[in-house]
Amino acid sequence: MNAPHHHPLDEEITVLSGTWYLGHGETMDPAKAVALPPGTYIFEPAKTWHFLFTKGEPVEVEIRGMGPRANIFAK
Repeated sequence: MNAPHHHPLDEEITVLSGTWYLGHGETMDPAKAVALPPGTYIFEPAKTWHFLFTKGEPVEVEIRGMGPRANIFAK
């Protein structure tokens, strides 16, 4: 699980293999997450709170964006 966080700059993400689960908000609520199968493209705007997790299978993603990259976690 990747706890709720945001990034200072936009990110583009492609799910390459496995199923990744993405939810939005400053608190972790797996019920609000959506399943992202291989081939899914995501544009995550800067400073958008989100969380990510898998359900036990390996997941490979490609993350693109301008640096510097940082994770700002919710308190």
